[in-house]
Formats: sequence, C-alpha cells, structure tokens
Amino acid sequence: MANIDITRQHQVSLDKAQVAVMEIASAMHERFGIESVWHGTTLQFERDGIQGSIALKTDSIQVQAKLGMFFSALKPMIENDIIEKLERYFGPTSRST
Repeated sequence: MANIDITRQHQVSLDKAQVAVMEIASAMHERFGIESVWHGTTLQFERDGIQGSIALKTDSIQVQAKLGMFFSALKPMIENDIIEKLERYFGPTSRST
C-alpha cells in the first residue's frame, strides 16, 4: 500500500473551496469511478483500491489517500494529478529556490 498526504495553504473562501472540491470529486468519479460523500467540510472518497479524504479549513486543504496494490504503482501520476488540480483551483504553490 502507498499513502498520499498533501497539505497546502489557500486564500479562497470556504464556499469557493467546496465548489472546487466538488468539481475535483466529479472528475475523480468520471476518471476512476470514485464515489464520495461530504461529512461537514471533509469529502470522503472511496472505490476498490483507493480510499481517502479532502479536508477543507478556512486557510488550507489536505488530501489524504491510501492506495491499494494496483494504484500504488500509479502513485506518482495520481500525486501529480492532485497537485495540478489544486494549482488550478487554489493557485500555484510558492516554491523557494
């Protein structure tokens, strides 16, 4: 099993953040057949081989996932996809040089 844990700061309203996460969840459903449900400000998602959550706070977002054997091999691709979506909806991360 492989784990993904990405946390980043954001400066969007909680309402806009929830809309963005709903769009991300819709894309996950279309691409991987992942089902999801909201529990407060946390979206829980699951399918065979993947389970996790996207937790929203007023100033941050955290994506956690546990990947089964098949999806573990795809971890780099899945992480890059998550990062691209977070950058699209919440802006680029600041990178120090």
